[in-house]
Amino acid sequence: MITEGKVKNRRSLLMTLAMVTLLFGMLGCGGEKEEAVTGEKEKFFTIYFSADLSRAIGFVNAPRAVAMADTIDFINEKFGGLADSTGELRKFRLEWYDDQYDYSLALPNIERWGKRKNFIYFASCILPSMVRERMAELEVVQKNCGVSEPLLYPPGWIFGSEPLRAADVATMTKWVCDNWDYKKMGRPPRIVLNSYDVASGRYAIREYIQKWIKDNLDCEIVDVAFSPLIMADPGTWLARFKSKKADWIIGHHIGPSLGPMVKESHAGGYGFKFATTDATIERQTIQKLAGGAEACNGKLFAVGPFVYIDQAAKENPGTVIAELYDFIKKRRGEAVDMQQVGYAIGPNDVIFIYEALKEIFAGNKDITWENLHSRHILQHVNDNWKDKNLWNLCRLNYSSTRRDPKHIRMVSIVDGEPVFSKEWIEVVDTLEPKFKTPPFTMPTTPPVPKKAY
Repeated sequence: MITEGKVKNRRSLLMTLAMVTLLFGMLGCGGEKEEAVTGEKEKFFTIYFSADLSRAIGFVNAPRAVAMADTIDFINEKFGGLADSTGELRKFRLEWYDDQYDYSLALPNIERWGKRKNFIYFASCILPSMVRERMAELEVVQKNCGVSEPLLYPPGWIFGSEPLRAADVATMTKWVCDNWDYKKMGRPPRIVLNSYDVASGRYAIREYIQKWIKDNLDCEIVDVAFSPLIMADPGTWLARFKSKKADWIIGHHIGPSLGPMVKESHAGGYGFKFATTDATIERQTIQKLAGGAEACNGKLFAVGPFVYIDQAAKENPGTVIAELYDFIKKRRGEAVDMQQVGYAIGPNDVIFIYEALKEIFAGNKDITWENLHSRHILQHVNDNWKDKNLWNLCRLNYSSTRRDPKHIRMVSIVDGEPVFSKEWIEVVDTLEPKFKTPPFTMPTTPPVPKKAY
């Protein structure tokens, strides 16, 4: 496995190393590999990854990068890489960049990568519209977990990794209403819509979604609150919600923003129940931030767009996902907890492009590593992945009009562990009319020059 990494300066480098030294211990640096006997260079397909690895959400993205590297190594070792329609075999490699959730760092690096002829596929976190536009100009297929409407629409070169956050919130609220005992309680559930105070968090519970909930569900929104990304004073927020006589706190969170509230709700006797998005259901969040099993059992619920590797392996013995689990477990041992969001998203980033390329080469004898273009990937995924199961880790649903997947599995906490529902559930459709634009069509201009290595 070949990998590169970049950080801004010495201080940032030290921050990154302090957080991920253990995880990144097996990652090296390099480019094309020189063959000692023939003098020829070994050619790779490069997967590019840019995200915050060392700051606010580094706890998600650093393991995600390592999971990507582990999945690449598994594919290279098990399959030898991937053969094109002529039988030529090439391995995969990873190049990563710590953009520290700073757009001023992300943009120049994308330009640096953009000069390379093999800049075809890019996995990232949340980036603004200016990056979306530049990536389209470079004709790079992007898989992005920053699943908000302005990023994905109108449909183009970016595919969402999971359902829209707003759809998650609406689906969780519907689930609360569906399971509420109206006869016993004599009233609808009182809910707080709560998210952390950054762009994606605010957009998940914006006024349009509040109106959608009021128009479609029998519940009472008693408060809408934007709390800090890192929760330092949960009691203040819980007292506010208690004064509104809330039953449920529903929203888009990550562990440091919700975990302390779950813990304080239990310790302080507030008795709230919480329904949230995927980034809060990790074992480490439950045990370290949220107060453990007693605080979470029957009180913390979530939507799960990704199934953890250990769960998928247990459900599908003898399959390739079980082999991937065994491979990572043997390599990492107890150094990493595979029941975390980073180890759910990371393998999907790699499997996404591996499966797309495998299908493209199998169905098109004229497409080879030498003439592969990002347009081939875009067209194939756009046209064929109406309901694509990626190694039993997630289900992806794309078309000319949609870039947001539709399926999740409900998650509840039992004995301090996330337990996934057996069936996949389709999220409610909350796509705002202004984003329902004409179907995507492939560009008619000459392709941006590309080469597959």
